[in-house]
Amino acid sequence: MSNLQRSLLKKATLSQLPPVPENSTSTKGDNFIVPTLTKSTRKRDYGQAEWSSFFDNRRDIVISGDTFRVYESLGKRDKDGEAGPIFVMHHGAGLTSLSFAVLVKELRKLSDKLSILCFDCRSHGGSLNESGKELTLNTLSEDLWNVLNTVYSDIDQAEILLVGHSLGGTVVTHLAESRKIKKLIGLAVIDVVEGTALEALVGMKAYLATRPTHFPTIEKAIEWNLRSGTIHNLESAKVSVPSLLELVDKEDPSKGYKWQINLYDTEKYWEEWFTGLSKRFLNASTAKILILAGTDRLDKELTIAQMQGKFQLLVLPESGHAIQEDLPDRLALALFEFWKRNDRLILPTKDSIDLSF
Repeated sequence: MSNLQRSLLKKATLSQLPPVPENSTSTKGDNFIVPTLTKSTRKRDYGQAEWSSFFDNRRDIVISGDTFRVYESLGKRDKDGEAGPIFVMHHGAGLTSLSFAVLVKELRKLSDKLSILCFDCRSHGGSLNESGKELTLNTLSEDLWNVLNTVYSDIDQAEILLVGHSLGGTVVTHLAESRKIKKLIGLAVIDVVEGTALEALVGMKAYLATRPTHFPTIEKAIEWNLRSGTIHNLESAKVSVPSLLELVDKEDPSKGYKWQINLYDTEKYWEEWFTGLSKRFLNASTAKILILAGTDRLDKELTIAQMQGKFQLLVLPESGHAIQEDLPDRLALALFEFWKRNDRLILPTKDSIDLSF
């Protein structure tokens, strides 16, 4: 059993929280179990935060009958009217764009020239799958490309850095390998490696089996994500967790909340999502960085490639799987430095050189 599998099984155990004390206000019908709180934890504020504190715009765009929710942080142009690069971020399975919210805020602290685009992938968050397409890797990669072409009319002129977490890492890698993006300046993959991801699928099913299916309030859902170790950062949990939920009954809010997407329904795609990821990552013709929460995630093929200097490796062992949520400041700095190190050198054209003496 790999360390990643042990981590998932440990998370599953943590999900089984102790029973509600006798003086609790919870009823027998509640699916959510609250552990006894200490004096210090009672003071924590689990109230949700708004997306507008992290992004400039939110809009829904329709592509071939399907709706995609897009979040944007708009960069400033310099004195010559030049725009900075666009960081395009794709979230993991079961998550939404708002898992990147605090990371976006930290990146904008480092440079106000950056534009950042995040979108909820098909069937996740605010995005709908009216056409009923299968959630295959090809479909998700095409969705990403179509969103970029819809949002940016001059996509061939835009300098783009792709960032993907978990499933999102496989999607951005698939698009990077296709070479559709003309000015791709970098590929950043967060905590996903083919070998260990495939090994961990059994542990994922065990983890999902122990998750609460319902929460009485959004605040309780935020608390559970922190208590279970799914997210380690309160600021991020307050903005990302509400987007993962929906009312059990829209006409009766008292029935509480459930997960917006049932990850069991995506099980048939899991193996296809991750198979071939290492080769696609190494074949992508751009600068590459792999950011992991532990060295155990690195499989044999990537270990050899990393020793040969084919990509940059960064390990942040203080983090859980959702690095962008747990350590947004550290990850922001790493992505910023990765961009600056690989920023395109723009040479003057022959016509612009003054040869007069």
